[in-house]
Amino acid sequence: MKRGKSTYANQWVRLQELFPDFSSDQMEKLNRYADMLVEWNRRVHLISRADEQRVWTHHLLPSLIVLKLTELPAGGSLLDLGSGGGLPGLPLKMARPDLSVVLVESVRKKALFLKRVVEELGLTGIAVINERLEPGREARWGLGEKIDVVTARAVAEVNVLWELSVRLLRPGGALITWKGDQEENEFRQFQKQLSLSGEILAVPSRWHDFSPRFPHMRIFRLEKS
Repeated sequence: MKRGKSTYANQWVRLQELFPDFSSDQMEKLNRYADMLVEWNRRVHLISRADEQRVWTHHLLPSLIVLKLTELPAGGSLLDLGSGGGLPGLPLKMARPDLSVVLVESVRKKALFLKRVVEELGLTGIAVINERLEPGREARWGLGEKIDVVTARAVAEVNVLWELSVRLLRPGGALITWKGDQEENEFRQFQKQLSLSGEILAVPSRWHDFSPRFPHMRIFRLEKS
């Protein structure tokens, strides 16, 4: 099922409002990725079935909005934990081709989907690791303390994510995870407990109508000293 640009016409307009510097090639890649998510979701559980008609508002825009809220280092490295359908790692790679990206996904069928997207969209500087990330494996992959940014969306609690990320991050690197406003206290308590530098990023109200997830979505950022 090929949807084409017309199906997502409104979403394209909204994306261009948020990111006017995106090229037509970037826009087309994001559109093709949205198509593939829906097509593969019939065979592999990548997103909720209810979200098939709202891929942009519930998944792509929430992934990309982090670029408006914080800086990702130019030419830096990004590792996406429990990547699933590639969110947020794949949209971020399409938006920032300068990033070197690693997608970690333990479920074989989901990893196959990620590899297919990389192949069909001709993405370079991106790798897929089909393994469960556990403490100690980062050395085997040659990733220990080399990553600038670790991302995670709907994967695990902050303390678990930090335990997995801290061995991957270089000094000054950051864990960025997508959560809800009801988890702010948990984040602040964990941050205080370990005396970590960090912040809670909220989407400004002027962009709330772009996605129903924006008003209550929070992006937690923890930095490795």
